[in-house]
Amino acid sequence: MTNLTYSPRRLLRMVQVYKETQILFMAIKMNLFSYLTEFACVEKLAQELSQDAVELGKKLEFLLLAGLLEKSGEAYRNTPETEQFLNPNSTTYMGAYLSCWERGDLPQENSWQ
Repeated sequence: MTNLTYSPRRLLRMVQVYKETQILFMAIKMNLFSYLTEFACVEKLAQELSQDAVELGKKLEFLLLAGLLEKSGEAYRNTPETEQFLNPNSTTYMGAYLSCWERGDLPQENSWQ
């Protein structure tokens, strides 16, 4: 076995952050957080969103692991932070702004010159 001088921890964390960001963008596009003000089960959400229940369940679990949802039994809802900033019905909604990062249409550095 090779002795490692350095740890790959930083690289692995970068990949994890990327995955979490992609799942966030996916949920914003689906308008998912507007459906999760109260606890809701996967089957009900899947019907409302016209999604496959198994695939939606996987997405919800990723959001749970990322700290964006809470779970009680088999039902999910937004965390207070998610409710405040990612529910489109909130006056402090940031989803549109965050989506700009995915699209890459934020102003470029020195673009004012």
